[in-house]
Amino acid sequence: MRRSYLLGTILAAGLAGCAMGQKGNAVVTFDRARPPLLQTATADGEYALYDTMSADPICTYNLHQDDPLGFKAGTTGQVLAVAGEQEIPVPADKGYTWKRR
Repeated sequence: MRRSYLLGTILAAGLAGCAMGQKGNAVVTFDRARPPLLQTATADGEYALYDTMSADPICTYNLHQDDPLGFKAGTTGQVLAVAGEQEIPVPADKGYTWKRR
């Protein structure tokens, strides 16, 4: 019992470690189990796109409050990460998060 609890704790800490290195507050997330969600920027500032398993941002953009921010389906079944007028194709088999930094 103790061994499985310890193993579970170590595994959970390792998986959380990737997201813990990401700077900022999550605004909108894409998860392949749900349809893409397009929202708006919550405030003026810098927004960074992260793969949920990486501490380094894929890209960053300066946005104004109410600029489009999130994810939408592309024409060929891919997912597009959206930041203002920018659309960044990302593989649909991973998870992503836009964070305000």
